[in-house]
Amino acid sequence: MVYRRRVFLYVRFIASMVFVALFAASIASAQIKPTRPPNGTYVYSLHEGKGPAIFKSTIVVTGTGSTFSMSEKAKLPNGAIATTQSTWFGATLLPVTFDVYQGKTTLHARISPTKLTLVGRGSSFARISGSTRILPSVGLISTDIMFAYVVNAYPRESLTLAEIQNNQSVLVRRDGPRAQRHGYTAIVMIKQEKHGSVQGQEHIVAWLNHRSALIEEIRANPGDARITLDRFARS
Repeated sequence: MVYRRRVFLYVRFIASMVFVALFAASIASAQIKPTRPPNGTYVYSLHEGKGPAIFKSTIVVTGTGSTFSMSEKAKLPNGAIATTQSTWFGATLLPVTFDVYQGKTTLHARISPTKLTLVGRGSSFARISGSTRILPSVGLISTDIMFAYVVNAYPRESLTLAEIQNNQSVLVRRDGPRAQRHGYTAIVMIKQEKHGSVQGQEHIVAWLNHRSALIEEIRANPGDARITLDRFARS
């Protein structure tokens, strides 16, 4: 009788350990699979206030393995065509490659966990102290979309945004949930020049659709800038 009880307790112990292991594995799996932009073709537009579109961008996202690719093509207000090509790790949303093409200008970025370097340009952007990752930005829509997904995946961390177009690095961090919309996550962010500074702060809200995993709108103030998703075709 004592032997049977010991066996029963041992089996219960093993079963509980298996459950704990499976539970931990499920948590780890969830942690390494952050929400990323779904594969497909997007058309976004940039507005100022309620005015007409300043420009539109077509973004294509592809990839089912460890990385995914994102390309963007935009016709700017001056008539110039700007395109970007980038690759990202699906498990971490860290950038792997980032290239920009506009007219005769071509930029290739080499990205490490602590620095973004423009190849052959003699310029680089260091990760700001206190932040955990560095992302590229050139003032187009795809990079705005990506840093919103990254902030959503890592809400307790700050990230460095290397603003290539402005030749500066800025901090982006998650702020408190001050907005609500049924069926959406409000990714509320502050972009600032350095930790603790209110100078040059920009308040940003991105709306992430729960069901589709699409970022359908981004609003930024001051300036009342608004990015809207006009069309999406899944692939």
